[in-house]
Amino acid sequence: MSDTFLLNNIENLPHYKKNCLFGEQKHPDFDVVIDVGAYDGSDYTIPGYNLGYTVFSFELNPANHQLCYNKFAAAGFKEGVDFTTIEVIPGQVPKFDSSKRPHIYFIKAGVSNRNAGIKVSGVDVYGQVDPKAKGDSPIVKIDDFISDESVYVFKADTQGHEYGVFSGGLKVLNGVIKFVSLEYWPQGHRENGFNSIDTLNLMFDAGFRCMDYKREYMPITRPSEIHEFTEFIDAIPRSTDALGGWVDVLCEH
Repeated sequence: MSDTFLLNNIENLPHYKKNCLFGEQKHPDFDVVIDVGAYDGSDYTIPGYNLGYTVFSFELNPANHQLCYNKFAAAGFKEGVDFTTIEVIPGQVPKFDSSKRPHIYFIKAGVSNRNAGIKVSGVDVYGQVDPKAKGDSPIVKIDDFISDESVYVFKADTQGHEYGVFSGGLKVLNGVIKFVSLEYWPQGHRENGFNSIDTLNLMFDAGFRCMDYKREYMPITRPSEIHEFTEFIDAIPRSTDALGGWVDVLCEH
């Protein structure tokens, strides 16, 4: 069935714009934002909280933890008032009170489809994750943290690990949810042992329609069928983009 699925270019949908997720006010029907791969928190965690959403913010890399804390401090956020740090022991699901609303739950863990400890190499903000090697950096499943919530957006920017993130969050994807935002990077998926098309199929199976944001090498005329779309991105050489071809994708229920 996947051969029939199409991705629209968001430029062809005039009612959308790059910052369409966070407008002037909170959506009245949704309460939660999930930010996986928060980096410094400035794209989803902080804007979501400022609008009144409760944010479950996940970040694996210790270097990025400090970036988030710096941004929280600059925004005037205080531990215990605006955000709560959740430490995670590898292989365990932490128990914590998530009843504060709105609030940021800043969870020091990566996200995949299991609870485990993995190896992370490198100490800068682009530390490399090896999900197959055992280590002391925790990864968790979204479905173990979030249930019976109305999710405005479930975002994952995890450098090619998006399939692991979403396959561990199927209850969320099939629950009350408005948007999914993800980085679609076929080369990165493949390097991490995943098939990028499987990630899109999770979205289509859950009833989403998906759109890509325009990039300089992603014209409106690019293929729409998902296999051809993926082949088009995959053919972008690293001489054009150091990472190879990638694009942000927004999926909507």
